[in-house]
Amino acid sequence: MPRASTRRANDLTVQQLRSFCTVFEQQSYAAAARALGLSVPTVWEQVRVVEERYGTVFFEKKGRRIVPNASAAQLHQSLEPVLTGLDSTFTLVNEHEARRAVTLVVGMRMLFEDLQRPLALFQKEFPETTLRLLHGDLRSVQTMVTEEAADLAMTLEPAPSEIGGRVTAERAYQIDY
Repeated sequence: MPRASTRRANDLTVQQLRSFCTVFEQQSYAAAARALGLSVPTVWEQVRVVEERYGTVFFEKKGRRIVPNASAAQLHQSLEPVLTGLDSTFTLVNEHEARRAVTLVVGMRMLFEDLQRPLALFQKEFPETTLRLLHGDLRSVQTMVTEEAADLAMTLEPAPSEIGGRVTAERAYQIDY
């Protein structure tokens, strides 16, 4: 990319480009301002800066309406995937971070007697994943799982009448008493 183009692109902000795209989609500064939560003068100024950097006018006034021209359509088509991709990076990072931490709620007896070896093997196989261990009884375990304070719970097998809401129970292993 030539230096002059790079300089002009560096002078633009994401908000200015987003304002341009929203005005293009809404075909109205007022509607775009409402959608963006900004004032009309702010949106108008941001679009004016985009027009200045590109050295062209993108919208023509037709009565009380504005109509985008072919250059505006071309720029919008180019910017839309860029802005969508930028927005998706937040989801990608959050999903990546979420995969790196698992919250497990267990009873103390299970933790000390049954899970030491499996948890050590899990950490060895998935060293990038942080295990957060919480202690709870059957009632608090169900609450933590349904309120998403825990990803997984392990308790002694409950009676069917003790399982409620969005919680399901599966037998992981049998205990010999």
